[in-house]
Amino acid sequence: LTDSGYPRTVRIWKRNTPLEESKLVYEGEKSDVSITGYFSQSHGYEYEVHHRAVTFYEYEYHVREVTKGNQQEKFMKLKIPKKCSASLYGNQLLLEPKEDWKISNTLTISKGSLVSVTYREFVKDDVSSLTVLFVPTRSTSLQGYTLTLNFLCLSCLDHVKSKRIFFRYNDTSGNNKSSWSRINRQEDALSTDRLDCWSHDSDEDDLIWTSCTGFITPSTISLLDGNALSTTAETKLKPIVIKKSPSFFVAKGLKVTQHFCDSVDGTQVPYFQISRTNMKLDGSNPTLLYAYGGFEISMLPYYSATRGVGWFEDGGVWIVANIRGGGEYSDWHQSALLENRFKAYEDFESVARDLITRRVTSSKRLGIMGGSNGGLLVGNAMTRYPELYEAAICMVPLLDMKRYTKLLAGASWAAEFGDPDDDDVWNGFLRNHSPFHRLVDLPKKKYPHTLFTTSTRDDRVHPAHARKMVKRLIELGHADTTYYYENIEGGHGGAANNPQTAYLWTLVFMFLRKKLLLNSSDS
Repeated sequence: LTDSGYPRTVRIWKRNTPLEESKLVYEGEKSDVSITGYFSQSHGYEYEVHHRAVTFYEYEYHVREVTKGNQQEKFMKLKIPKKCSASLYGNQLLLEPKEDWKISNTLTISKGSLVSVTYREFVKDDVSSLTVLFVPTRSTSLQGYTLTLNFLCLSCLDHVKSKRIFFRYNDTSGNNKSSWSRINRQEDALSTDRLDCWSHDSDEDDLIWTSCTGFITPSTISLLDGNALSTTAETKLKPIVIKKSPSFFVAKGLKVTQHFCDSVDGTQVPYFQISRTNMKLDGSNPTLLYAYGGFEISMLPYYSATRGVGWFEDGGVWIVANIRGGGEYSDWHQSALLENRFKAYEDFESVARDLITRRVTSSKRLGIMGGSNGGLLVGNAMTRYPELYEAAICMVPLLDMKRYTKLLAGASWAAEFGDPDDDDVWNGFLRNHSPFHRLVDLPKKKYPHTLFTTSTRDDRVHPAHARKMVKRLIELGHADTTYYYENIEGGHGGAANNPQTAYLWTLVFMFLRKKLLLNSSDS
């Protein structure tokens, strides 16, 4: 295993033989994040791939084509930037750089783009077949893509609202040339619901699974013909509805709106607001601000019975902030890495202030919530400007940034936060991003009422983070505003089964309802 606890070797293991006799074919460094081996095939082309994650965002790809009649003797290391994802489809190599990639004096690929090039030509340093499939703009980003037998479907965001782009694969076997044809498509109307898609069986057909979900829209899974979806908006088609979630809360009288505010440096930050249609802007509404802000993970709409029953139905306002560190825009993640992590925290605080300025709520009625990296966000928020918030929920959090690389999977996150063993990193910025140390370095007279939750069995973020933070807060005289719950099961999710999940979220929402004064007939 690597220092991060992930696989470090690739082996060939023949059936009915002992694992000890498996042949070692590739081995990474112990300091790597992980090593993966896999086989890729489509349209008669076959490849073996060894994928090396040097850091969380830096990769190496070693590829060997094994197509009958065109077998390579050795694995070829792809000559691509370290921060670039790669996949193979037919005779095409799909590349998604996460940093600007200067291929030649006349050709530079922007970060966040998606390009395709013929594999056999690329390994010979010939990029004449390179095709640019997607280039991000200030408002758009690529979230992912799915491949069917003949189509490539790009899932994109436009100011955090879903849209799709389709291409048809054209394989002219025999002359090593192939191209993608973009399909003129009737656009899906941009909405506050989230649209996703994935292939049914990319080796056999063009059927596409689609999902639609929203903050107040129950999730629906459908099956559609890719030939139809590639040209027509989904709302104009009649899909085969495979599964639809029932409504778990009363959505009548609720609305979803999107807002923007200026962060400290002038960057516009979007956020979603779920509230009553007749909400009064008088500063009295119990409001919960939620965000994540890291690892290029976008905070997109999804249906949650727990939130609906626990918060929406009785008039609570829910805010999802799309702060930097996520993947909502092409530059969003890179702009809040390492020494710039504070920008994610400034974005979060700016949304809080905007809610107060708009008189949606006030500091006495504003709570915050986040888990894992979002717990680190909450820890920083409550120690930077505690006067902004009345209550906080800090779930399975990172909080001690001096020791995080020594605990469980923490070593794999150094590319996100910085290496605390590097004195320049620790003293230069990371100590200031560590809530556990901020309590002593920059103490405050008062902190929000904060509930910390964790799990004894968390195998990703060690429960010591939450334990130490709670102990220090109590030692500093804040026992009256510090609350703690540790489940003995459940892993990083904090609960191992439905009863435990129900208990955890009941605890969370009853805490928030009490501290933020959300009244209902049954509370």
